[in-house]
Amino acid sequence: MPKIARDDQTNVAHYARMPGYEGRQIEADGYIVAFEKYETGVDFTPLYRGLPDDLCPGHHWGYVISGRLTMHRPEGDEVYSAGDAFVITPGHTPEVGDNTEFVEFTTTDVVARITEVVRRNVQSDVT
Repeated sequence: MPKIARDDQTNVAHYARMPGYEGRQIEADGYIVAFEKYETGVDFTPLYRGLPDDLCPGHHWGYVISGRLTMHRPEGDEVYSAGDAFVITPGHTPEVGDNTEFVEFTTTDVVARITEVVRRNVQSDVT
């Protein structure tokens, strides 16, 4: 079974080149396991334009190591802080605070859809 460590240098995420972002990920059994670290906060809302209803269509499970993670939802925000585990259902856009680090588990197919849209929006500089 594949394994990934927080400081693994062989699985550097390459799906988004953003200032202050560092990621490690591995695919295992239909899931992407990702360690993500943001020195500078980012609101992904504009980067999710082009997804259905401009919202993330996926489920995510994870744990916030440090900082703050906010999920913007039509019915209101959900906020997760250091020490919180989370289960996030479809229909959200994430906002990551400064100096935030988390580990997240998401199905491979969802990551592929999100990555395609985010990469396109980063390249067109929608922010």
